[in-house]
Amino acid sequence: MNQTTLKYYEKDGKNIAERYESADVSELHRVLNASFTLPARLLELGCGSGRDAAFMIKQGFHVTAVDGSAMMIESARH
Repeated sequence: MNQTTLKYYEKDGKNIAERYESADVSELHRVLNASFTLPARLLELGCGSGRDAAFMIKQGFHVTAVDGSAMMIESARH
């Protein structure tokens, strides 16, 4: 992640996380769920708010999620 992008996420991470969480991603989640078989271990790079990692965990997958922004990691923890 370049420094300009990282600064953007650090500055406005809370608002960005709220937008991520409110987006309709039902089709994405359908595709994700259909793309892997249990008990897959998944690595999500650039997890943002953690929305997709949380979904996959609820489906029973083992997920490791990382992000370059401390602000976004904090959002993902909640």
